[in-house]
Amino acid sequence: MYFIIEGSGKVSDGEETHAVMSGHSILTRSGESHSIENTGSMDLILIAVIPQAHTQ
Repeated sequence: MYFIIEGSGKVSDGEETHAVMSGHSILTRSGESHSIENTGSMDLILIAVIPQAHTQ
């Protein structure tokens, strides 16, 4: 999950791409390729939350 603090960008999650900006949050799917790119003129500041994988 990404929380966008400042700036703007785009998040790719598998086959989908979404524009994001300050105040947005986006959940990416586990097991899918995903990335985030700064598309604005300011720094893209974000918090990335990455859960620990469950093992049994």
